[in-house]
Amino acid sequence: MNSRITVSDVQLAIGSLFAVTDFLPYLNQAQETLIQGGRWKGNLIYVTFDSSTGYITLPYEYSAIMGINVNKWVPPVFSQFHRFIESGPGQVDQTAPIPGFIMDMGDGYPSLESIPTAGSTLRIVLENAVDIGRVIRFYGSNATGEIFDANARGFNVTTTGLTTNDSTAVSVLTGIEMPTISNGSPALKYPFSLYSVAPDTTATLLSRYYPPDIRPSYRRYQVGTVTASTDGIPAIQCLCQRRYIPCYNQNDWVYPGSIRAIKAAMQAVQCEDANNYDQAVPLWAMAYDTLNNIAHSSRGAARPEMNYMPFGQANSFQNVN
Repeated sequence: MNSRITVSDVQLAIGSLFAVTDFLPYLNQAQETLIQGGRWKGNLIYVTFDSSTGYITLPYEYSAIMGINVNKWVPPVFSQFHRFIESGPGQVDQTAPIPGFIMDMGDGYPSLESIPTAGSTLRIVLENAVDIGRVIRFYGSNATGEIFDANARGFNVTTTGLTTNDSTAVSVLTGIEMPTISNGSPALKYPFSLYSVAPDTTATLLSRYYPPDIRPSYRRYQVGTVTASTDGIPAIQCLCQRRYIPCYNQNDWVYPGSIRAIKAAMQAVQCEDANNYDQAVPLWAMAYDTLNNIAHSSRGAARPEMNYMPFGQANSFQNVN
């Protein structure tokens, strides 16, 4: 996990500095800014895939690939716009072997897998009966266009048992919104699995969802066909950036795992809420300095040197770290 602190630890250490109603909102704003503001210790996680038939989709805990190793080869990762520039590759066949690079397809995919058969219906399989009766809202399109109901865009599915089959035909799933309670925290208590059921009754697992993931949004990459490794090393190994996930419960983990950095960031948010941005700036700087120092002290001490020959004499200079 690369974090040793939970909401309870932070509240015990610095909770007295903030109003009870402000504590979680300030903590979540601090986490969001810090997680997205750098590659700190604990923010980079390895994710592996055995193979690929065209695409890989990151689980909800991870926001982007920072580096990738495909069968011991490190290809470049291009943005989703690379296909549309004049010197770019254009449309790439996802069924062909890896084309020499990885294509970032962007964020916004609501499931790990796409619906494979147009006109499929959805099946929700709950993990625990306590979540029966929850209303989950889906967004998508079918043969007649975008789906609407009496509540406007999208359609509701109420879980009626551990397994719920909805009759709405869906060809493309574009969004999911989980139920929440009055303070915005998730109403679901346990994970659930979502399937698409084709007209011939073939069921395909689209994703397994978790309560904190109120509006799922996954990132997808086009890698081409990649066969499984034969030497026990993962075929596709990704170094990924951790995604910001809000905290709702006392036992939720807090990232980055530094109370001092979190404290400074929460105080900065507090100053911004009081329209005191001048005082917030040095507090943000303190938070980032703390995280930079932690990251620096966690790195190895190796310092490679290169030799060069100015004026006929051998000298050495150290690489810039």
